[in-house]
Amino acid sequence: MSTFDLSKGRSKQKLRTRQQLLQATRELLDEGKVPSIEAVAEQAGVSRATAYRYFANTEKLVFEAGLDAAWHSLEFDPSKLHPSDVVQRVMHLHAAMWKNGRETEPAFRRFLGSALAEWVETGGKSDSRGGRRLLLIDIALEPVKEVLEYSEYNMLRHSLAGMLGADMLVSLRDICKLDYEEAERTSRWAVMKLLESAIR
Repeated sequence: MSTFDLSKGRSKQKLRTRQQLLQATRELLDEGKVPSIEAVAEQAGVSRATAYRYFANTEKLVFEAGLDAAWHSLEFDPSKLHPSDVVQRVMHLHAAMWKNGRETEPAFRRFLGSALAEWVETGGKSDSRGGRRLLLIDIALEPVKEVLEYSEYNMLRHSLAGMLGADMLVSLRDICKLDYEEAERTSRWAVMKLLESAIR
């Protein structure tokens, strides 16, 4: 299993390489081919060893490629963000990620199961799940990045990472037994309260 940690070292370069591999997988799938790690590596123009560091098996690669395709269709438009209203910016992101999470829930659950199994098999040394969420959160929080203390900004950023997207949807559905409408209202309330506390 992969033990490559995207959170360390040259993170931007690692994310670009990961995106190359996912794009190559989607291209092969679009051509009606069943992608192997070797075929994906060749399509992406990277070595097989590099590809295996990012994705240890084809199943996880295909699952994440499907989620990545949905991620690229995320209805998050930075041009619609208010230049200074961080609440509007974050809630716009919340709405986009919630819609995306609901539409991709079955695929996300399969991917999450695969990622959790890998975590167990590697003793907690499995690779990062990509880091795309944090990039979007940084865009939404841009007006307060220089206003908040560094530690406060990171606390807010990391808290939002746990509250946005399909992870919270799954938790509210499975643990709290909420329907989709109740889950969305609860999620919105939690994000709003966090923002009120952080930027008061």
